Amino acid sequence: MTGINTTLKAGDVAKCVTTGCYNLTKGKLYIVHKVSNADGSNFVNITDDTGASATAFASRFWFHTRPRVPSAHYLSVFGTPASIENARAERKAAEVARKEKGKARAAAQNPVAQKPLLFTSLTEEDVHAAVASYLSGKLPKGLRVVDMEKTTVGYKITLDAPR
Repeated sequence: MTGINTTLKAGDVAKCVTTGCYNLTKGKLYIVHKVSNADGSNFVNITDDTGASATAFASRFWFHTRPRVPSAHYLSVFGTPASIENARAERKAAEVARKEKGKARAAAQNPVAQKPLLFTSLTEEDVHAAVASYLSGKLPKGLRVVDMEKTTVGYKITLDAPR
């Protein structure tokens, strides 16, 4: 179809045939956003090459193609584009919720004990005293810790039994 257009509709793809004073490119395809009729002239609203909205004479464009309307069968199977996007968003939210549930379940089955930071503000003597008193409670009756010396491997402990 060539010539002056009076049949353009919103959503149609139109080919620019004369640029006029707009930022348009001759021969480039544009999507018609809106069609209006004022003072007996037809106008089309398109997005020009700079990204701005432009309202130009419809005679500057030739009809190129009309978007394909989905069939009733397609819509019954896949739904409208908006419902498809909603379904995707719901699936994504369900996936996130499922992962969070799994993390919570794993944490409940294997709780990670938060170990307190022991001896962080204790001096070496305080640590020796704490270890000595702990060992004294674990030793058989009558044994006591006499001396404790820190080594590169651990502690050297001297025990004493009453005589």
